Amino acid sequence: MQIDKFLDEINSSYSDHNYSSLFYYLVLNKKPKSIVEMGILEGYSLFSFAKACRDIGDGKILAIDLFDDYPYNRADFDKLNEYIKKFNLENIVTLHKGDAMNLNVEFHDESIDIMHIDISNTGDKLNHLLKKYHRKLTLDGLLIFEGGSEERDNIEWMKKYNCEPISPIINNEELKTMYNFFVINNYPSITLCFKK
Repeated sequence: MQIDKFLDEINSSYSDHNYSSLFYYLVLNKKPKSIVEMGILEGYSLFSFAKACRDIGDGKILAIDLFDDYPYNRADFDKLNEYIKKFNLENIVTLHKGDAMNLNVEFHDESIDIMHIDISNTGDKLNHLLKKYHRKLTLDGLLIFEGGSEERDNIEWMKKYNCEPISPIINNEELKTMYNFFVINNYPSITLCFKK
């Protein structure tokens, strides 16, 4: 099985609007040395990024997830590792068990070219992580997160648990001094945060 066929078979909210192509071409265009992926699930964005790194012959990805410590729909470490080996991506992708909100990994300042956050995102989590990782991004760094549309803010679990909405982030005065925001509204929506 090739990566494209694998991506077509993954159950992901990203797949309805072929966000795989967005992730792939962002990497092709940016040619990052370092990508940090927070939240993996079945690997839709991870393998989209990895395919592009393989095709350009450069780039490393640190893929972080709680794996079996997450009580809901979660990533399977062993299964993901099998696919990493199957697609010969061991020299590109490293899986790491950790909590994005309290990460046990230290990053140097200006060391991350692209960061993708998809960890059951809520406004409070993203507000914290956007501030925390701003200085860790390279000067032309890109932080991508799942969400940003009003539709995404109104999904069932966000309402049920009275979660802080994500869409107001793009109007947060402090964050606007740190990033330029661009929201792609197709569900589940994606926000591109360009470091200033």
